[in-house]
Amino acid sequence: MALLIAEFCDDAGRSGHPKLATYWRGLKTFPGLVRLYLDALKQAQHERRLTFKDLREAAWNIFRQAFTRLWRLLYNWRRHWADALLIIVLPALLIAVWFRVESAKSRSVQFVAVKSSANLLPFQRINDEVELASVPTKSGAFTSLDQVRGRYALVTLSSGTPILSNQILSAALSNKIQNRAIVTIPLRTGTARDLSPPCEAVLFLSPRETKSGESSNSSPQQSVEVVLLGIDKTGETTTATVAMVKEDLDKLGPLLASHDAFLLQLAR
Repeated sequence: MALLIAEFCDDAGRSGHPKLATYWRGLKTFPGLVRLYLDALKQAQHERRLTFKDLREAAWNIFRQAFTRLWRLLYNWRRHWADALLIIVLPALLIAVWFRVESAKSRSVQFVAVKSSANLLPFQRINDEVELASVPTKSGAFTSLDQVRGRYALVTLSSGTPILSNQILSAALSNKIQNRAIVTIPLRTGTARDLSPPCEAVLFLSPRETKSGESSNSSPQQSVEVVLLGIDKTGETTTATVAMVKEDLDKLGPLLASHDAFLLQLAR
């Protein structure tokens, strides 16, 4: 930029070349050239009778000036193409950036996120704790509030966090766990390997065997349908978080201390 400014203000007396401004300022438009010779013809007609020779000379001069102008433009372009490129490209780039920003704004999509004044805990029902917001997110985000309301969170969602499909329970399972108790049950080691929560499953309780090989309790085996919300494995201990009907919990609760718990995939 400093070199361009210096050349723009260069003195023709020292460099032998006119200032850069004269190269571009001196060019006349082609309609301007035509109007110039039309005015000359009108003046000639006013002073004396207009002849064919005058028309021929005017047409030749316009044709010659057009080519002279093109030659000057080519010479200026060859000598100062970088200056013209800077003058043309810089405004074009700014206009393109502006159009790009406006286009991005018009195509921006708002996603469902937790309100700044709320937090969602695991297995909490989602009601009015969410809003539409312009937040950066990944695939699997929701674009409508009706898609998440009435469903249950599977993990802790802090304020301003976009809600993804793998962070909440499906609508079908959310309807099933309403008014159910959510409990954590220790599982027999080596069980629930092929289950992928959240899903529907069968909780199966079997009397725990003693060292002599006999059952520790004469109670029969029990099984109930549950909604498996999650499985946690810590060391050799495996626990399952399930949503269970209150009547089933009252029936199986006293047996958990003397029975081994298993989870089986529920076939539909």
